Amino acid sequence: MKLPSENIKIDTTGFLWLSYPSEACRPVPSFNLIIPPHWVVSEFPNALFVMGSSNGQDGSPVDEFWSNVIVHHERVLPSVSLEEAGRSSWESLKADTPNAIMKEEFIIEFDDLRHFIREVQIPGPTPKETVTRIDSFMFGPIRDHPTLDLFRITWLHPSAAGDERKALFRQILKSVTFD
Repeated sequence: MKLPSENIKIDTTGFLWLSYPSEACRPVPSFNLIIPPHWVVSEFPNALFVMGSSNGQDGSPVDEFWSNVIVHHERVLPSVSLEEAGRSSWESLKADTPNAIMKEEFIIEFDDLRHFIREVQIPGPTPKETVTRIDSFMFGPIRDHPTLDLFRITWLHPSAAGDERKALFRQILKSVTFD
């Protein structure tokens, strides 16, 4: 059923136009990173973007489901630390996926950019379907704003693919620069 439109009369004298982005409503900070030549980039729900390939390192097809890297952004209060953001994310992940197993957590620094890294294994019905999830949390440039830009870069891939993907993920993280 379609409702008829109403003619609403409100005095808008003195109202201001708000634009996004603007000084009051800043956009996500601009950044750059490298990706392998055979990867594709696409929009992804509730994320800035997703990137990855269903092909092997050399571009040849492999017998596995999609391996991808998802880039998220949110704003947090300046009192939040990378470790707190990681712990909060872990609690959410455990609530959604109770069988997730924590493998390791650590801080790594590339130039002046600190990352809180967490590796988790999510068992599948068969060993071949077990998934490794690596989350990296990092802050964007610290500026004079009431919030901080928190980025989370998550790599999901089949655990059976091995550890060589960790080195590639670290290389991607190392390449991140903000404008």
